[in-house]
Amino acid sequence: MKFQESQNLELKSSLGEWKEIIKTLSAFANQKGGKIIIGVDEDGELSENVIGKSSIEDIANKIKNNTDPVLYPLINQKTYGPQDILEIEIAQSDYKPVFAFGRAYIRVGKTNQKISNQELRNLIKKYHLIDWDKQVMNVGFKNVVDSELIKKIALEHFNKKIKNTTDEKKFLKQTNLIINNK
Repeated sequence: MKFQESQNLELKSSLGEWKEIIKTLSAFANQKGGKIIIGVDEDGELSENVIGKSSIEDIANKIKNNTDPVLYPLINQKTYGPQDILEIEIAQSDYKPVFAFGRAYIRVGKTNQKISNQELRNLIKKYHLIDWDKQVMNVGFKNVVDSELIKKIALEHFNKKIKNTTDEKKFLKQTNLIINNK
């Protein structure tokens, strides 16, 4: 079987190309994920490369130290024909953009391209995560609200007595804990 580079497959002859490997992981993570095979040259032929246990640890540390947010790819050593190859696989990141060496990359065909400033702004807007305490729950009021706890908070912190569910809901709206009845 001969390997061929594609949108989601990169071939590297050795771990000596570690900086390009990390840039490729950034590009894959910023799109749909992908796999890098080390020990195969760009023509898809096995290279004369020796991969040892320390090599795997070394590349894992380099990836961790040079990506932001930190990437933790799946790294597997496999025997292919007469020698070992290394597969590094990364899924699409939920936390975009992913930077390598302070720059963000995307995969275009078989190449890694630096993301332009405009594309970077668009990615940040698209994947901006809402703080947990600002997220709106999509469940009914009765399913998650502890009436006694609300009454206790209202009394202790706002010196206000709450008598029934309608008043509880009104109190939560006034304190911006309910938005659009959610």
